[in-house]
Amino acid sequence: MIVNWESDPDNLDAGLYPWLNRISLITRDDGEDDNSGKVNLSTIHAAKGLEFPVVFIAGAEDGLIPHEKSLEESENDSSSSGDSGSIEEERRLFYVAITRAREKLYISHCQKRRRLQTVSDCSPSPFLDEIPKELIKIHEKLNKIPDEDETEKYLAQMRALFD
Repeated sequence: MIVNWESDPDNLDAGLYPWLNRISLITRDDGEDDNSGKVNLSTIHAAKGLEFPVVFIAGAEDGLIPHEKSLEESENDSSSSGDSGSIEEERRLFYVAITRAREKLYISHCQKRRRLQTVSDCSPSPFLDEIPKELIKIHEKLNKIPDEDETEKYLAQMRALFD
């Protein structure tokens, strides 16, 4: 495993400490190739080197992907020392995320997001514009937002499936 880690050209830090961090995230189910309906919930960092038949990337919004901290760092760095690597690192991480999918990739973003007590408008990640248009199939949002009764009915049906 360490030889593969050290020889991976995408690995920016092939030292022992990052390798130990990586393998500490591996569970006993990793590496199993069964089709028993398991779902893996993972960060982009932890998914590096793994592949899945279907991948969902939620929250592909400006400020999340790329993260707002990277955007701030890039603005500060570009005013003094030229182009920052923060945005490029975020772009590379997004590339890692989208290349985890073997068959299907679903990317979603929201129009509004609640943060603490406020609701803010969201815009799609600028990285989405870099994906070739012929690879994209857009699923339009629902025109009708379900009311509270419809939502409760739907949730009750979902709970019944798991009881």
